[in-house]
Amino acid sequence: MPTCLACRGAGAFYAKKNGYNVYRCDACRSLFVFPMPSIAEIAAVYDTAEYFFGGSAHGGYANYDEDKEPMRKTFLNILGLLKGYAGGTQTLLDVGAATGYFVALARQNGWDASGIELSSHAVEIAHKKNIPVTQGALVSAALGGSYDVVTLWDVIEHVPDPDQNLDVVFRLLKPGGVAAFITPKADAWWARLMGPRWHLLVPPEHLACFTTSAMRIMLARHGLDVVGVRSVAKRFTLPYILHTAANWLSVPMLRSAANAAKKWPWAGTAAIPLNFHDNMLVIAQKNRS
Repeated sequence: MPTCLACRGAGAFYAKKNGYNVYRCDACRSLFVFPMPSIAEIAAVYDTAEYFFGGSAHGGYANYDEDKEPMRKTFLNILGLLKGYAGGTQTLLDVGAATGYFVALARQNGWDASGIELSSHAVEIAHKKNIPVTQGALVSAALGGSYDVVTLWDVIEHVPDPDQNLDVVFRLLKPGGVAAFITPKADAWWARLMGPRWHLLVPPEHLACFTTSAMRIMLARHGLDVVGVRSVAKRFTLPYILHTAANWLSVPMLRSAANAAKKWPWAGTAAIPLNFHDNMLVIAQKNRS
């Protein structure tokens, strides 16, 4: 029986997308794939050079580092926010660090930051830039020490078992430490309007999209109390927007346009706002006892 990953409620069939069955929880209204793809099938999505530099029909990036640059100001604002919760710039682990963009940004701003990333291709690029990123999955990597902050930017929706990952997050956090998430918001007006055609409902890349209440329930189950939720205003490069639109609308010509746009000098640096208020920043704190 399909069971919600967040609140453990019963799920009802919602839609078939990219060949996968998507269910919606009757209680918290989160969306999730059932049955889940195999670990090997999930890993195959990310462990290719094309996912971070070129993208695929399942998602990915036109150029990861360039696509993240328009988010610099947002990330800097979030780092300032996290200082308040963590008591200053201290130890930070970025889960799903990719090529290390956010880790490098945090280190430039005084944090003792490192990352972990599943893709060996992305980690190789991070190491070439001398950014400390460990290769492996959070649930199986032998990470030492503890952290004031653990960040999971666009990660929790990708994992087949959020509970396993949140158990590790709780263990890695110091008492009073904070976990911060950016993830699609299934109860956003745009998500409700678009229904199954919502552009963030993209299995097997996104395996679950949670509502605000679902995040509170799921995090509380792991000893993490939500202390802040807000919408995230995202900015993107033109190639990334065209690439995402190609997957969303199933128009291959847009992917060709995205590849052509990579050659335009300004296309990789222009920060284009595209905010449907369907991404949320969630900050949760571990109790101090």
